[in-house]
Amino acid sequence: MVAPLYTTTSGLLFHAGKILVLTVGLPARGKTHISRALERYLRWMGVKTRVVSMGDYRRNTLGEAQKLPPDYFNLGEKSSDAEVMRRKVEEGCEELIWEFFESGGQVVIYDANNGRSDARAQLAEKFDKTGIHIIFLEFYCDNKEIIEQNIRNIKIYSPDYKRCPDKAVEDYYGRIRDHEKYYEPVEELTWPSIRIVNAGEKILLNKIQGRGYLHSRIVFFLMNIHNRFRTIWFARSGQSLIEHSYKADLDLSPAGWEYAEKLKDVVHSRRMKVLQERGIDPAKRKLVIWTSTRRGAHHTAWPFLSNPLSDDADADGLEITQSTATSNPAKVILPEQTKVVEKTQMLEINPGIWDGLTPDQAKKYHPGDWDRFTKDPYSYRAPRAESYHDLSVRLEPTLMELERESEDLLIIGHASVIRCLLAYLIGLPASKIPEIEVARGDLLEIIPSYGIHSKAFHFWDGPGRKGRSGGGNGYQLGQDHNNFYENCMEDTKGKRIGGNLTSEICEILMDEKREPLILGLRGHGAQCVVDALNDVLHQNVLPAEQGKRGLSILCKLAKMASVIPRCYELKGVEYDSQPFDGGGFADVYKGKYQNQAVCLKMVRTFQKNQCNPLALHAKELALWAFISHPNTLPFYGVYVDQRTQRFCFVSPWMANGNLCDYLESYPHAPRPLLVSDIIHGLSYLHELGIVHGDLKGVRTFSVISCDSSANFCFRKMF
Repeated sequence: MVAPLYTTTSGLLFHAGKILVLTVGLPARGKTHISRALERYLRWMGVKTRVVSMGDYRRNTLGEAQKLPPDYFNLGEKSSDAEVMRRKVEEGCEELIWEFFESGGQVVIYDANNGRSDARAQLAEKFDKTGIHIIFLEFYCDNKEIIEQNIRNIKIYSPDYKRCPDKAVEDYYGRIRDHEKYYEPVEELTWPSIRIVNAGEKILLNKIQGRGYLHSRIVFFLMNIHNRFRTIWFARSGQSLIEHSYKADLDLSPAGWEYAEKLKDVVHSRRMKVLQERGIDPAKRKLVIWTSTRRGAHHTAWPFLSNPLSDDADADGLEITQSTATSNPAKVILPEQTKVVEKTQMLEINPGIWDGLTPDQAKKYHPGDWDRFTKDPYSYRAPRAESYHDLSVRLEPTLMELERESEDLLIIGHASVIRCLLAYLIGLPASKIPEIEVARGDLLEIIPSYGIHSKAFHFWDGPGRKGRSGGGNGYQLGQDHNNFYENCMEDTKGKRIGGNLTSEICEILMDEKREPLILGLRGHGAQCVVDALNDVLHQNVLPAEQGKRGLSILCKLAKMASVIPRCYELKGVEYDSQPFDGGGFADVYKGKYQNQAVCLKMVRTFQKNQCNPLALHAKELALWAFISHPNTLPFYGVYVDQRTQRFCFVSPWMANGNLCDYLESYPHAPRPLLVSDIIHGLSYLHELGIVHGDLKGVRTFSVISCDSSANFCFRKMF
């Protein structure tokens, strides 16, 4: 069920009290994946839940696995240094658990091995004495296929192996061999326990029956979960002959059929690439497509059943918002490998009295209802309509089917339905559902593996995309005023509570306990937070201390999640074929952006370093984007060359060169003025808590503008 609309004085729901779930299992058994999934489900129910991950805490305090003593992960005898480190991590995790419960939290999932019976019993007794209910959640697996798949997931997604993914397999098999010597399965009957055998093949319960509603919901969810690798895509249905009427159930327009063909090509191309990257034979996997029972939705899926991949299909042409371009795979798609399922639960939200109206018309003809709706767009129900809360309750069975589905899944639906499903998957509060923008022509990709990883691909600019219309040689923005969403309730107009954004971020920044939750975000969730923080910081409305804290969190999250504010992603940058200069890690090109000369610092990539360049530089880019001073170098944004896939920092082009070049050309230039400008720039950086390293005229003070003032960037430019 979705979160209830009521609250309780204690903040606890369902008379369940506080619950501590202790995960138990050998490495690579799927503990992290299922812990995150359970956290997502309980939060959707409105239960204040948090995963305390020993691995995440260890990485934040001690660093990556490669920086630790070789015997740190041994369950047997360890060196004194390793013992001290492990004790520090264990005590830190326990402190986080206590803090969350004391701050009003209801459920904590402690994601750790907990392989020794005496140690986990001692931990359980400590919390049980304070009235906290204990559940042992054991992951037993003897299926080698599942273990190998889990290790592949760790190799790709674990932060420990971003720099050296090939070492993950060797490390984890070594850990498994060591832990097997000392591991003690949950045989004690003292505590309530759940044993998941082979990722859901069988579930054994002990003392769970009769514990209460929340315990039963946890078991119900775990009975529907699996950890098989799959990809979930979301896409809007094609344009119908009549778009804005809930009662009209008409076929696709000509542009809608064209959209459906394009969607088929994009999904097949993207799916083939994902499966090939994972080493999975596409012939052994099915593509399942869910649609509603309305014609526009299920007719959008028809091309998947009738036609192979088009000869002119090319995924390289996608405009990708959070990924690299894809390559055009082999065009072998068999219709019998595709299954289309129509679901009545996936019908669009019912607009009631607003059916057939634009948002402006709804505001004009029903001002009282519109006013109440804009104050509470999630739970307010207009006459004869559904609220988003009603829709979320209706979609509850679909969410469970979503968890059970083990094949690749494409969901073709209406904006309101996709909003609810997306909010569940990426962990957004239910109250934020009406604000999620879901545009026709964007393919959203979700991979639930070692957390949730999301990407977005733009593939369509034709009729039916909101705010665009045909005309001339292309599509122009803002011309088709009648081309709104399927119905008024599908639009986001009036549902974005932008005025509360500043106060919400202030509240978050004042609560230090929320920082680990924010830094734990990945994919779409991290992108949304980075965008929001960047917007608020640039408004200069936060108090000084909260501003510094906000900037610190922005930089940390940008680095950990490998995301930057989307407003700094540049398109249409041109540059010379030969570099102007270069250094140890980048080449410098002169280019042009919006008819202005710019400097492109193109980062070099080396075979031994397979990291995404954005992961290495996201923190610095987020910080650079925030800096604004007459004596610092402006930051325009980031450009990715689609042909070479090289990553570039874009800034103004300074014709006078670096400081050394300038003084060589103008030996009589007044040094005191230049020194003064440098001091002012450094002073500004120091006020922000930024310390520049490796100060050299040829590297750092790289830009002397036409007015002879010294501008410099907080990091090396060459």
